[in-house]
Amino acid sequence: MSRRKEGFYKFIRQTRTFTFYKYMEVKWLAEFIKKDIIKATELAKVNDPLEWRPQFNNKIQEETWDKQPSSHIHVLCLSSKISTTAMWGHYADKHAGVCLAFNIPLHVHDDKLNIRHQLSPEARCYPIKRLGKNNNWFMKVTYTPSRPKFDINDISSTNYRLVTNKGSDWEYESEYRILLDNGISYKKDGTPVYRGMRKFLSGIILGVKSSHETEELVKKIIDEACLKIPIVRAKLHLSNYSIIAPPFEDANTAEIDNWTLDFVASNLTDC
Repeated sequence: MSRRKEGFYKFIRQTRTFTFYKYMEVKWLAEFIKKDIIKATELAKVNDPLEWRPQFNNKIQEETWDKQPSSHIHVLCLSSKISTTAMWGHYADKHAGVCLAFNIPLHVHDDKLNIRHQLSPEARCYPIKRLGKNNNWFMKVTYTPSRPKFDINDISSTNYRLVTNKGSDWEYESEYRILLDNGISYKKDGTPVYRGMRKFLSGIILGVKSSHETEELVKKIIDEACLKIPIVRAKLHLSNYSIIAPPFEDANTAEIDNWTLDFVASNLTDC
């Protein structure tokens, strides 16, 4: 084997860790820390009536889609942004809640996955190291004004495209999704939850409007769990419409997008 090929195969066995964020109300933190369960999202039951709904050519296609059983596809929704005020306002109790930072170890992306599942070129799929027994895909959301086309001959491909597509109005979320093939359980009230994310927890950010009592509660929860992770308070940027929370910062999405086999292969030289 040439040194070029040897270097290539060594590379694709590597992982890189990127930081992503989960916004939540404080009341869910203790449950996550103590039981290692976090709320999952069933895509067929999201609030947006246009999400998880392809575009149709006619009424018959629409009726066919509406009659199919719920797919029960679950995802864990994360963001690459810690600085967006809208995310704090919408998902973290109007800046009074918290944001969890997760260090996610990703295997290199293979562009062939996009072709196989007929995803848009902007979408990315990465296997996650140590998440579950089977491959769990970490998938980038693509924002577009048009919904994916309905393929009556390949519902599976349609489902994959729907997992990675949202309307352009949601672009501020900078969302990435973990496709949860297994590990879903349900609370007594029917809420789907996933177990296994606590090992990736790397920090907790308090909202700018979180109270002193909230801060003490968070510290108590972390101390009782014997976790050694930073707890920091977010601040308002001095001049921009944004939030800052050093040492945490927005993930470099361009760097993540370049974590591909094709990119690496093009930069390898024969020795």
